[in-house]
Amino acid sequence: MPTADVKVLFIGKTWDVPYVTARLEPNSRSLCATLATFRPDVIVTCGPVPASLNLAPFEVRKRWIHLDSELASEAVVQAVEACYQGWLWGHPGDAAQPLLSVYTATYDTGDFLRDTYHSLRQQTYRNWEWVVVDDGSRDGTWERLLEIAAEDFRVRPIRVNHLGKIGAVKRLATQAAMGSFLVELDHDDLLTADALEAVKQAFEEDPDTGMVYSNFAEFFQDGRGHRYEGAFWADRYRETEYQGRRYLECLTPDLYGRFGPAYTDQFAYFLTVGPNHVRAFRASELARLGGYNPNLSVADDWDLFARFFLRSKCRHIDRMLYLYRFQDEGGNTTFVRNKAIQDHLELGRRHYAQAFQEANERDSTVL
Repeated sequence: MPTADVKVLFIGKTWDVPYVTARLEPNSRSLCATLATFRPDVIVTCGPVPASLNLAPFEVRKRWIHLDSELASEAVVQAVEACYQGWLWGHPGDAAQPLLSVYTATYDTGDFLRDTYHSLRQQTYRNWEWVVVDDGSRDGTWERLLEIAAEDFRVRPIRVNHLGKIGAVKRLATQAAMGSFLVELDHDDLLTADALEAVKQAFEEDPDTGMVYSNFAEFFQDGRGHRYEGAFWADRYRETEYQGRRYLECLTPDLYGRFGPAYTDQFAYFLTVGPNHVRAFRASELARLGGYNPNLSVADDWDLFARFFLRSKCRHIDRMLYLYRFQDEGGNTTFVRNKAIQDHLELGRRHYAQAFQEANERDSTVL
């Protein structure tokens, strides 16, 4: 019995089958656009195969079957049903090529959204999706996002009425994500080309790791690098070249490090902006720990880090995997809303103080 609402894309020959169908010629240049707009459940080829299909990410190739042109329609239906059911509850190849979900909360991004997408297009690991939740932008961000989504099936835009709380928007984005590993990407920032590959490897090397974070670089639009001042950060920078440009790479402190015996001296408790990006989470652990707090308009990241530090396992990658853009001298949320961030961090630290103290007592290592 054919399954209703299954969408089948035929490339080459078509058959009379009881599905929602579309067709392309094997030499068509609109395969990517068709995948993005039609979003087929099964792809059927017969005869010549487009080269781009052979090179497509695993999320496409696991939906693809190649059939003999002499098959009867009944046999085609059986093949389509087998393919569809074969990936619906997980495919045997998923373990070797897991889907990585990059998630982004966006609001009035301006002209930077395509730069962010371009950094995803450059990834050495290509089996990813990009879940972007637009929090009711008014500057054309949603229209720009739809244009990108029409070019790449991996882009999944979601629009909501303005929530105004970043914790709620990120919670929605992560709940919509389908990947085994989730990578946060701000709407005007960039991933280095090897970022997703490095994150995937780190999670796979240690099944107990729930969170992965890396080094990063922050930069202004005029090319200057941003650095944090004070003795703590003085020796935590190095120059790193990436794609012909030199960045000031910040060496993110180890969350399990400390600078004194008290529980307030643990880096996980002390750090305001760290671990900065890349921030990545094992999806199952994120769900177990409750995900983002939807009530928080700021300090949502620290709240989540605290739970991963206290109840899971975190791993640092000592490489620059993330480029954080400051749009101007004072236009970024971190600068403009610093008082609100500091106030909510203080509330968060009070909330988790006992748990941090208990963790500190279990780890008697001090400097």
